[in-house]
Amino acid sequence: MKKLVWIGPRESDTYYSNIDFYASIVYNGEFHDNCTALTNKLNTRINQYKNTHLKLTDYIKDEATKFLTDESVSFMFYNPMQSYVLGEEYVKKTVCVNPLPSIDFIRNKGKMRSHARDYIDIVPFVQFTGNQIPEVTFKEFDTRSFVLQKVISSGGYGTYRLTLDAVKTFLLRNPANETYILSPYIANAVPINVHVVIFDDDCIVFPPSLQILEECERHFIYIGADFHTNFSEYAYKKIIRDASILANELRSIGYRGVCGFDFMLTRDRLLFLEVNTRFQSSTFMLNRILQDEKMPSIHELNIMAFDHAPCPLKSFSSIRSPKSFFTVMGKTVPSWYSDMDRELPSVISQPLRDGFRSSMSTEEDAYLYRAVTDRNLGWVNRDNQLVLAPNIRPDSNEWRHKILSGDLLALKISLLNQGVRISTSAKQQMEVTGHIRPGVFQSVDLRLPNNMVINAPFHTDFSELSPYCIDYDGKTYILTYERQKISRISFDTIDVNGDKTASNGTIYRHASLLATDRLRVHHQFRCQFKEIGKGCKFCNIKLKEGIFTISDVKEIIDFYLDNVEFRHFLIGGGSGDAISETKNILTISEYIRSKCDKPIYAMCLPPENISVLSEYKKAGITEIGFNIEIFDREIAKEMMEGKGSIPLIRYENAFREAVRLWGNDGNVRSMMVLGLEPLSSFYDGIQWLCEMGVMPIISIFRPMNNMVIREAFPPDNEASAQIYLATLKITQRYSLIPGPLCADCQNNTLSIPENMITAIYTD
Repeated sequence: MKKLVWIGPRESDTYYSNIDFYASIVYNGEFHDNCTALTNKLNTRINQYKNTHLKLTDYIKDEATKFLTDESVSFMFYNPMQSYVLGEEYVKKTVCVNPLPSIDFIRNKGKMRSHARDYIDIVPFVQFTGNQIPEVTFKEFDTRSFVLQKVISSGGYGTYRLTLDAVKTFLLRNPANETYILSPYIANAVPINVHVVIFDDDCIVFPPSLQILEECERHFIYIGADFHTNFSEYAYKKIIRDASILANELRSIGYRGVCGFDFMLTRDRLLFLEVNTRFQSSTFMLNRILQDEKMPSIHELNIMAFDHAPCPLKSFSSIRSPKSFFTVMGKTVPSWYSDMDRELPSVISQPLRDGFRSSMSTEEDAYLYRAVTDRNLGWVNRDNQLVLAPNIRPDSNEWRHKILSGDLLALKISLLNQGVRISTSAKQQMEVTGHIRPGVFQSVDLRLPNNMVINAPFHTDFSELSPYCIDYDGKTYILTYERQKISRISFDTIDVNGDKTASNGTIYRHASLLATDRLRVHHQFRCQFKEIGKGCKFCNIKLKEGIFTISDVKEIIDFYLDNVEFRHFLIGGGSGDAISETKNILTISEYIRSKCDKPIYAMCLPPENISVLSEYKKAGITEIGFNIEIFDREIAKEMMEGKGSIPLIRYENAFREAVRLWGNDGNVRSMMVLGLEPLSSFYDGIQWLCEMGVMPIISIFRPMNNMVIREAFPPDNEASAQIYLATLKITQRYSLIPGPLCADCQNNTLSIPENMITAIYTD
């Protein structure tokens, strides 16, 4: 076999190809004798799509020319079209290249979509040349926003999301001879890529991946792929079927070798977008998966297809060990990257630096490096939106401005979603002064100078990539955001009493939790639903082993009252059967009231016998909550097999009686989990609670390492902010706010103190 020279954007595109390339000519690559990388020479990471002054084609041509006279060498291009740009003598020396007319036809988005509409559903479009838009009517779709694309474009560049007026302005500012296609922007649709290798006798369709896109300055950039997918069986079969139909159509017109199909998956339709007549950015990742499956690589199959070998395998539809990757791009190197040489974030199984060094200068939207993970990076939510893992994309310029300008709602949302890291200097200081007291659900509670407390994920998979870091400046702890100081912070140190043991053997932390300004006292040792295998899928609390007695609980209450300062009690923790839960809550609340007059908040299941609530009030309970969590009861049953089976009428009866007893000004509350049901039903639940005088509490779903549905992700920062404001409008109609009222207890909820709402967020 001839010696192959790889020509493409990145050297890492050849990884797991099973081909020992003689040399590589790339824009980005490692430092070694067989790799010529432009960015190494420039000591600058570039944007290959926008950078014209460097004359990238000339660079490739100059380097490839060195091999022209060596008959033992052949070229393999990431994008074979580039060989035609270089000239005929380079095409002759290139393996795996289709005829130019075929490539030109297929990669033209308008022509290919027109051709495909005879076989499969397509995203509707109009094609035009110049700066005048033809009449557009896309009756099936919301047309407040459009996607404008150059008919020849790649990597997301040349693709823009604009209003119709913005499209007209854009066209007037650009060359009049450019050809575009205009399509409706489909908001609730999932972008998908499918690898295909086309042989003379058959086609191989590979498992689809989710495309991870970043919208930046109204245009889209491809930044990664996720081969973990949660498609329905019907949707998956539809993807494979339509890809097979289209692949065989390309086979009939003479196309051979590798290509990629892009689709959009709506709730009920699969819509074709375009064909990429080249390797894909995700090819190296698929090669890694194929290696695990003991199959040939895409590169090897591509060569076999052009050698007219029979198709060696049938399409396969499942992956035993799916993987994902994301690309870090831009002028700013994430602050966590500097730690990678010392300690790789656990979520990253392999960094692909392609020669990147922190000392390099960087251009806007420049490729920096890629990171491989065994975790999923995307999740299709109940609204059929692709939600991405936190911290794999940089914050938008608008969001960054909010953080740096002191927007407290934005800061809270960011920390709730993105979490925090701890610097080496801060860790060293904590060895002296005491470590942060862990909060619930893999988190830490950070207190700002204005006494606002924010509960931030810590040591979760993606919090290790957070732009937020706790640092120590020699005098105090500070919170930084991408190396810029945000605020001084403080925190409670670890409760050294948690490991004490009460007289009858109950470990303190099994019956209580001291956090912020409250002592949480458990009324149950174990959740009844979790014990019978019907626990909530978003709960990460393990079943405890040991002893739990109410007499020990009383002893623990006495200890904390005598030795620790705190403002109020919370009675909660797990769900018990009706008899034991009621009995224990009454016993604990009566005991607390006999010892002090501190407020008591009870968090429990809605009792079937609502007369119990009067007993709770007489026992000294001052606030009460029945957490409905998910309003859509079908989804509730799926996510909370035990608790989700409680009918709404039982909640309603309990809420109405509780409001009669405790009033409608915030003493009766219910938590709603944001992110696990359609937004419409979430808002319906907020409305339903408010109409009864119940204060809603919003808990943003937080993926944690040891929960059943760890693959799900919450809405991103911007979406969470919009949801908060929409919820606020609902609650204000009933003289309520998203709760709770206690500022310290707002630590892990989507809420801010009422005085801040009045000052900043009222219309």
